[in-house]
Amino acid sequence: MRDALGVGDAPLLLSVGRLHPQKGHAVFVEAVTHVRKQCPAVRAVIAGDGPQRTELEALIASLDAPVMLLGRRVDISDLLRAADVVVWASVWEGSPLSVQEALRAGRPLVATRVGGLPELVGDGAVLVPPGDAEALAAAIDRVLADDAWAATLAARAAEIARRLPNEHDTLAQVGAVYRELIGASR
Repeated sequence: MRDALGVGDAPLLLSVGRLHPQKGHAVFVEAVTHVRKQCPAVRAVIAGDGPQRTELEALIASLDAPVMLLGRRVDISDLLRAADVVVWASVWEGSPLSVQEALRAGRPLVATRVGGLPELVGDGAVLVPPGDAEALAAAIDRVLADDAWAATLAARAAEIARRLPNEHDTLAQVGAVYRELIGASR
């Protein structure tokens, strides 16, 4: 996957989500330019598409940021496994499935402290304030610079993921609610 992205052995940052201001991709792009000062080889990709694409392309070009917009992808699990750090820079969020996927992939995660993310990730991620590119970059730098810390985060993420409901659990919960509603109407 890394070769297909043209990143080789360079540290790879991944962000996943629709290209919308809510997802904080502009802050991520800015953070990548800060990270490049400590780690010149760093590369970043954003998987997703949306109304902010043209704006992000212009920002990437103006900052000469090493960021690729991949568009909509069906191989997110492969991208997650290829990433050295998964970054979630949302301005507001509920409990996104993509973050659950990142936890399940056992990848180091840096995310913003918004909505349901702190409860979802627990100690399986480094949390930073939303909209703060410098704090986001500092957290990414720390993970990239400290292999032991990155491994600890990855292990914590995988442990948290084991406690998350899986597809079977979710279907069972929906079925139970449905049976309760059917039974209540009789």
